[in-house]
Amino acid sequence: MEQMYILSNTTTAAFGQLKPGLAESGSALRRLMMAPLTKVNRVRRFDPVVKKVLKLASELEAAQVMPNPIKLDNISIS
Repeated sequence: MEQMYILSNTTTAAFGQLKPGLAESGSALRRLMMAPLTKVNRVRRFDPVVKKVLKLASELEAAQVMPNPIKLDNISIS
């Protein structure tokens, strides 16, 4: 489980598994959550770019007269 936390850059406090001796105050928890929130904000910038790439790829597929092209209009990334 520790490896998953390390790879995902998530603190154990997010899942309520604090180590003994760590403060559980609101400001302490906020400091523990800063790294995951920073990572989310970095990844969030790529959302419109990925949507544009997928839409262009579907348009190119249709323009190349590929069999059964898929037209992507409303792309949602969760």
